[in-house]
Amino acid sequence: MFWSAVHYLCLCAWITCMVMFIINPKEPLASYFLIGSMVASVLTWIWAFFKRRAARCPLCKGTPLLNSGALPHGRAVRVPPFNYGVTATLSLLCTQEFRCMYCGSLYDLLKPPPSTKPPAPAPDSERQP
Repeated sequence: MFWSAVHYLCLCAWITCMVMFIINPKEPLASYFLIGSMVASVLTWIWAFFKRRAARCPLCKGTPLLNSGALPHGRAVRVPPFNYGVTATLSLLCTQEFRCMYCGSLYDLLKPPPSTKPPAPAPDSERQP
């Protein structure tokens, strides 16, 4: 998720540099920043693509951070201008949880996994004196 966040920050930098270049096109520093932010956006998109492709849903083993063209689950969530993969990525960055678009399961990254919880104490009737 780190590289997806870096990619979105590079996109913001690219848009900012584009505005700076439009305002003052004769400034050579603006054009250098525009080209640099464009190259950084492309490189971070490639790296984030492979990182998102490696992420798998624990239940269905699908790739919920990328769209594969498969039919989404009925409970899948999508923010209208984006696709399901970008929505899941933004949801992970902002709320630390996502809903798999293939199986519809909600995963919270801040919740500890069940294997790390301490075992429940035995009831008093099962204890032996």
